[in-house]
Order: sequence, then structure tokens, then C-alpha cells
Amino acid sequence: MGFLINSHPTDFQRNRQHLLDELIKLTPREYSFLSHTCYLDCTTIADLDEEDVLAQITDDPTRDLKMISEKTRGQIISILTNSLTIEAGLAKLILKNLKIQ
Repeated sequence: MGFLINSHPTDFQRNRQHLLDELIKLTPREYSFLSHTCYLDCTTIADLDEEDVLAQITDDPTRDLKMISEKTRGQIISILTNSLTIEAGLAKLILKNLKIQ
């Protein structure tokens, strides 16, 4: 499981404040692997295949981008704690993985 990073909010998200509130702005200043400002979309959880992700990192080690910042971690926690879009059980699982009980 994971969140996707998009270059821009979608038109659908732009027209719904509660969805915009669940996006986290990421800048190249904070994350040097980004070439422009992007948005971590906390409105949807992507079902990522662990084996596929690990295979991609093995094939191209530059894709191993390490950890999120404490600032971003805190923003994710805040969003998931109050999310209107993520099912409570999934939010709890992600929060547990972020070391929050």
C-alpha cells in the first residue's frame, strides 16, 4: 500500500475542498529527486505490489528514494487521523506503520 505523487491536483480535487485538504505539497527543495512541485495524494491508497516495487528498485537503484521528512510524516498523520476519504481500518494500519498507535 502507498500513496501516489501527482504533478497537479486533478480538476475533481480542485473543485472539492475536502480533497484538496488531503493533498500534501512536496517541493524539490524538500525532496531533491523531484524536478518540480508535486502533491502527495492522501485521498486514495494505491495497492502496490511489494515484489514489483522491490524489483524496480533492484533494476534501478536510483529509485530507492529513502524516507519521508518528519514534516511530511506529521502531515500524513494529521490527514489520516481526520480523513473523510480513507476507510478507518486502512488509516489505522498506515498510522501503525508510521509508529503511531
